[in-house]
Amino acid sequence: MKRAVKLMVLAVAVVGSVACEKTIVGKIWDEPKVDFLEESITITAEGGEQIVALNSTGVDNAYIVNYGQDSWETDEEGNMTPKEDWVEIVEIINEYEPQTRALAQWQSGIVIRVKPNDTGAERNATLYARSFTVTDQITVTQAAE
Repeated sequence: MKRAVKLMVLAVAVVGSVACEKTIVGKIWDEPKVDFLEESITITAEGGEQIVALNSTGVDNAYIVNYGQDSWETDEEGNMTPKEDWVEIVEIINEYEPQTRALAQWQSGIVIRVKPNDTGAERNATLYARSFTVTDQITVTQAAE
């Protein structure tokens, strides 16, 4: 009976050691992260380039969704086609710092270029960023002239 108990304890110890996650010495186990530093930004009617700051474990993808009447042209039959975007992503900047975590975290920036707003109406878009399996968003508003 003692032998059977010893074998069961040994089997549980072996299974337990195989099932444990691997750890990286000197690093903290971590989760993917992407967080814009603000919930929204406002761009002047003159437009220009703007760096939108965020903290992340690396930006894998970023894209913009435009909203409103200013994003579409309507023909005589009422059919709509997309206009040239008034806001676009120019570059994703990653500033690498010494890594002390399993997944590095650093402050990144997404450079956007905004065209001048001569429409007479405020424009809105949403900028999305993804790191691994998580996403975050920020509202981009451009003031009217």
